[in-house]
Amino acid sequence: MLKEMKWNMILSSVLYMVLGLILILFPATTARTICFMIAGIAIMTGLVNLVVYFTRSITKNYYRNDFVMGLMLIILGIFVIYKVDLIIALVPFIIGLCIVVSGLFKFQAALDIQRMGGNVALILGLAVVNVVIGVLMLINPFDSALLLYRLLGVGMLFSGLTDLSSTMYLTGKMHRYMKKLSDAEEAIKVTEIPGEENGTGGTQAENSAAENGETPVDG
Repeated sequence: MLKEMKWNMILSSVLYMVLGLILILFPATTARTICFMIAGIAIMTGLVNLVVYFTRSITKNYYRNDFVMGLMLIILGIFVIYKVDLIIALVPFIIGLCIVVSGLFKFQAALDIQRMGGNVALILGLAVVNVVIGVLMLINPFDSALLLYRLLGVGMLFSGLTDLSSTMYLTGKMHRYMKKLSDAEEAIKVTEIPGEENGTGGTQAENSAAENGETPVDG
């Protein structure tokens, strides 16, 4: 479970960094390209949902919303294609919101590390910077769209880097913490008072003789 969460966070961090670099290098064309990509993914996912709905048994479709979700995704994709300029205007707000959420997750990571007795100064500082950058994206105080998208790229790159570093630090801390718990449990098992030698109150020879139907010889 921990390993799966770790790799999910690493992959999302790498995605953030890649998108950030693209925004920094190609701010003029990136926004429109991203919108068309989102539209294409939404339409394809909607079509897959519709196919799954019509090919699955009706007993398995009960209480599932694949048909509705498929239609909604297709409509969303078409809307993005025809209203791409509107979506582009919303992209800075959406990305800024994502960066703020990323910072809030870092706050939780800092709290988790503090509860395990670790030093939270670094991750707490990263969380604050993350949230500040995200809030700047939401306020959108810049007049130049190119500057805004480049700053969005810097924010996403920073968010990805800090996500990656905090994930590696947190998982390492969790691994050491779980190892300490395991070592403590092993130590408790070792120090437990052992029972009788064979749990029957007699010696091994007497127990063996009793199992074979023999009468132990005194002496």
